[in-house]
Amino acid sequence: MTGTKSILVIGGSSDIGHATALRYAKEGWRVTLAARDREAAQRNADDVRTRSSVETTVQSLDVLETAQLAGFVAGLSVLPDTVVCVVGELGDQLRAQTDPELATTIMRTNFEAPSLLLELFAQAFEARGSGTIIGVSSVAGDRGRASNYYYGAAKAASRNSCPGCATAWHSRVRSASSP
Repeated sequence: MTGTKSILVIGGSSDIGHATALRYAKEGWRVTLAARDREAAQRNADDVRTRSSVETTVQSLDVLETAQLAGFVAGLSVLPDTVVCVVGELGDQLRAQTDPELATTIMRTNFEAPSLLLELFAQAFEARGSGTIIGVSSVAGDRGRASNYYYGAAKAASRNSCPGCATAWHSRVRSASSP
């Protein structure tokens, strides 16, 4: 399908990843879903393919394995036109308040790892001369709440990372964040 645009949805096992993939597929885009839970991502891919008749593939990706992120990007058979990151993990705030390892996982999942991965895509898009990055955040990043402040703080940082990335790579890479 020469000329067909392609999208990579990071967090492709989630409901929002599924909905995003389906929307793009219905517009004729080739879709790749990347997720830690490959089986759930495959179910989403099968549904997208059935409902849109568009090629939909799955890649395994655990964003917390940051040492493997560069290999993931380099190992893609085709660099997508657009990357949408919907990775998120609310976690258990009360437990995280007394479990630094869980608090760290919540913050890494919602900010550090996605930001590092999207930076790698920005570099690849810059080298190619084009690309779009969309980072989906959360309204939890707009205000501090006792019920989810580790998650909210990480989403606020993530939301600020995308505009920073866009400024740094402004010549040929488009980047946006959404609450």
